[in-house]
Amino acid sequence: MNKIGETRLTPARFFGFWAILFTLVLALTSCSDDLDVQQSYPFTVEVMPYGDKIT
Repeated sequence: MNKIGETRLTPARFFGFWAILFTLVLALTSCSDDLDVQQSYPFTVEVMPYGDKIT
């Protein structure tokens, strides 16, 4: 008997196929081309006072 073209569908292959397919679909559709650039920040930048000469 020729078993070259014969493929057995085991539960591991079945769930492995669906896991790989789900991962590929999720990876290819989860990216967005929109950039989230924030222009206003919730803090202010202040300069600390310091002496003219530090010895």
